Amino acid sequence: MCEPETGICYCKHNTSGNTCERCANGFYGDALIGTSEDCKPCNCPGGGACIYLDKQLICTECPEGYTGPRCEYCSEDYFGHPLFGKPCQKCDCNGNVDPNNIRQCNLFTGQCLQCIHHTTGWNCEKCLPGFWKAPNNYLFGDNKISKNKFNCIPCNCHQLGTSKNKKGKLFSCSQINGQCKCLPNVIGKRCEKCAIGYFNIFSKNGCQPCNCDPLGSLDVTECDQRSGQCKCKNGVIGINCDQCAPQYFGLNSSGCTKCLCNKIGSESIDFCDIRNGQCLCNNNVEGIYCDHCKENYFNLSINGCQKCDDCYSLISSKRDFIKEEMLKFKQKMDNLLKIKVIYLFWYFGTPFFLLPRASKIGT
Repeated sequence: MCEPETGICYCKHNTSGNTCERCANGFYGDALIGTSEDCKPCNCPGGGACIYLDKQLICTECPEGYTGPRCEYCSEDYFGHPLFGKPCQKCDCNGNVDPNNIRQCNLFTGQCLQCIHHTTGWNCEKCLPGFWKAPNNYLFGDNKISKNKFNCIPCNCHQLGTSKNKKGKLFSCSQINGQCKCLPNVIGKRCEKCAIGYFNIFSKNGCQPCNCDPLGSLDVTECDQRSGQCKCKNGVIGINCDQCAPQYFGLNSSGCTKCLCNKIGSESIDFCDIRNGQCLCNNNVEGIYCDHCKENYFNLSINGCQKCDDCYSLISSKRDFIKEEMLKFKQKMDNLLKIKVIYLFWYFGTPFFLLPRASKIGT
């Protein structure tokens, strides 16, 4: 049967064409034989066309991602196993494989091959140890944004400030924010500096406390990062600012006080007792600053003081005797004033005992 106006035949048995002279798309064989079984199904994925060549059936219209004589394999950049019911899927490697590679992922499993841009993982979805995934807006030096699509950038953990594993290798940084794993009292994204109040990152065991003296230091939280030297107040020295410098004494909240030793009466103006400021005096010289002669001595000079004449010594001795006698007299008077019982007589003539108390003469 055919179309009355055009003469085009109504085809059956999987044939096609104006006169049903060929097999329909998705079938193969010789339609001109004239039997119902001339055209057999290609059985190609998606009902695609095929040809019979050299006694072999070859599919000619494989869907995207399929290849092979019967579309039984996945093409480049695809994976799966059509013969076992696993359709071909596009490789997902997050753009972290070389596009020039013949195959980007495993033909059957889809595992990505030869990840680049410092990535690793089944889909090249994470950074290698020693790298971290920076956000897309992460800025490098001179405000240049990374050209790497995945932005895996080096951790650059500081060798001296970063913790190590049992094998002696540096721990990798956080994949989230790039923070390295710091040793005790070490800070910074790269573990590159000591925390406030600590120093000596070069110990490789973490940083140690400054221990700046609270009296002698300008700031107890700050010391030299290498030497640990604290910042000392005026007249204060020592790595911890805990002692007075030469010519200074009496460490206090304001620092140390200058000695002020008398240059004539002192053995040295560069030295005084660090506790009380007492200068080292020449012979027969006294005073905290060594600025006057001892009793019975005179004429302060660089050689000390001269002894007074004997007549002065006699007067001095007599004076000392009088001082001693006056002291004894005072002690006796004090004893008399400390009478423990005072007898009082009332107008009835009955004695009254006043409890012990101190009294003054005339009261």
